[in-house]
Amino acid sequence: MASEPYSIDWLKIIKRFPKSTVKEQAPRFHLYLDLPLSGLAIPFSRIKPIMRNIWRSQRLIFRPAETSDEQFLATINSYNSDSFQNATHYLPVPQGKAGAANYVKFLQGALLGCIVCIPGPVKADAAITDGVQAVSEPIPIGTIALLDSDHRRSHHRNTSVAVSIAHPYQKQGYGAEAILWAIEWAFQHANMHRVSIGAFAYNEGAVRLYQRLGFVLEGRTRECAWYNGKYHDTIEMGMLRDEWVKLYGKTDDIVQ
Repeated sequence: MASEPYSIDWLKIIKRFPKSTVKEQAPRFHLYLDLPLSGLAIPFSRIKPIMRNIWRSQRLIFRPAETSDEQFLATINSYNSDSFQNATHYLPVPQGKAGAANYVKFLQGALLGCIVCIPGPVKADAAITDGVQAVSEPIPIGTIALLDSDHRRSHHRNTSVAVSIAHPYQKQGYGAEAILWAIEWAFQHANMHRVSIGAFAYNEGAVRLYQRLGFVLEGRTRECAWYNGKYHDTIEMGMLRDEWVKLYGKTDDIVQ
């Protein structure tokens, strides 16, 4: 049976090769292997380097928000009102066209603002070109943003994450994957020093998730959020670039 292809990072195999070999033949690519990962000593003749697409993660596609997204954005939190109240301090009022238009402007004005999508299904009747069958348009399932600070404070190199996943697509790991993609973009491409994220204390699942991803608890603002007839705290968390490097980033073994 043919082996499954693997796309892996240099960290998975880099230490199997002498540094001189890496520096000569390993520009910063991801790798496409046509053999199982159990083959540790992989000759470079078996490796096909492909440039990484920064607008994709393992399962997700990230694209800019357009006016055509207004209908999706108007309904993203309509499946479950808790989704809206977990994501914002605003009063839980129905989201109409005006709110959706403002949401598009918010995403377009952010340091990074994207519609989070999953790939569309393969079209059964589509023609195959160069061995690839056409797929449907990506399906929007949420939003991810890095908030832009006032230009007079930009020298601090700080940003914060705002993420929202439509209720039918929650509890499938998409939110975590989108957050990890966004913080990598922040540190690797926007040269951020720090990324923060917050959650309401009643959203215990979000707090646990952010801690698992490596965010450090930094503070608590007491009884500042009114939800379901009670006041609740907000939890503030953050991650520094050095902390991200230790958890997810590149090492000195990789050519910079």
